[in-house]
Order: sequence, then C-alpha cells, then structure tokens
Amino acid sequence: MTDDVTTDRSDDRDDERRQQSATALVVLKAADPAARARVADQPPSIETLDALRPSDDTIVAATDALRRLGFEVGPFLGNSMAITGTVAHVEAVFGVRLEGGDGVYSVVGDGDELPLDALDATLAGRIERIVFEPPMELDEEPTWTP
Repeated sequence: MTDDVTTDRSDDRDDERRQQSATALVVLKAADPAARARVADQPPSIETLDALRPSDDTIVAATDALRRLGFEVGPFLGNSMAITGTVAHVEAVFGVRLEGGDGVYSVVGDGDELPLDALDATLAGRIERIVFEPPMELDEEPTWTP
C-alpha cells in the first residue's frame, strides 16, 4: 500500500509540473540567408540584429501559426519572440518529454532545443531554432550568440 501512495504522490507532482508554464525562444530565419555567416563572429549589436532580421511576412506568418498551435506569443524583438504554453502542451506539440521545473526546462535527451521537424514544413522553414534559455544570473556575462 505504501508503494501505491508513493506512486500517487509522484503522479500528482508530475501532473502539477505538466500544468506549469514553459517558455521557449523562437529564433526566426533572417530575410537574407547569407546574413548569419557575415555576422557570426561579431558581438550582438543593432547592426548584427538588423542583418539577422526576418522579413515582415516571416514574422507575421510564424506568429499566426504559433498562435494557431495554441501558444501565447510574445512581442517580436530583434530576431526572436517567446512562446509560452503548459509543459503538457509543449510536449504534445513537439512530441518530446521536458525535464526541469519552475520555468527552467530542457528536452529529455536533446538539451535545450525543441525539434523543428515536429512542425509543419512551412512554419519550420521560417524558424532557425526554438530553444529554452536558462535564466541569467544578474552577475554573469551574457552568453548569447547569433
């Protein structure tokens, strides 16, 4: 009987975790396919972000498609936007299992990136990558790379 109670508590904790919000960063492809190579060794700046900017059509189409998939889509900034859904929803859409909690997640066995092949080809073709970003400590240097 004790085993059943332990299993029930574990299942309850997993159910609670699966209802928590998970946010990932969607990095869209640049309008100019050669832009990434041109700015790869440069630190982030207004110029590099401008070079990496997707087309307006890509921004609108990706935003609409991600909303249709049931995600809350944050504002577009630079070359990316955030998507938020419950852990259960992210797992269902991308066909993965997430680990972690309290807003910090990764894909079991695959690290920080969600698989684009789980998306329709048109949407996936507009996205560079979808990643879970670890929270930044206030006293550490940014590690973002284009």
